[in-house]
Amino acid sequence: MPHNMEPSSFSVVVHDIRSLLYRISFRESLAAETGGGSIESNMKLVVPLLQVGTALLSSDEAQRTLCNRTLNSF
Repeated sequence: MPHNMEPSSFSVVVHDIRSLLYRISFRESLAAETGGGSIESNMKLVVPLLQVGTALLSSDEAQRTLCNRTLNSF
């Protein structure tokens, strides 16, 4: 990503979801990043994060087009 481009809100949410799921799946500690909480309580964050990502994607045509193109390339 070029220096002058800021990540979209959607890409930040996707990064947060990926990071959270990665740490949970490998049983890595979440205490430093989240300030504590069990794996179960942090897992409860996944659904609200998905809802935020969906709302952001629905409101951003350019981001939706980019995601569609990426998914179709698979």
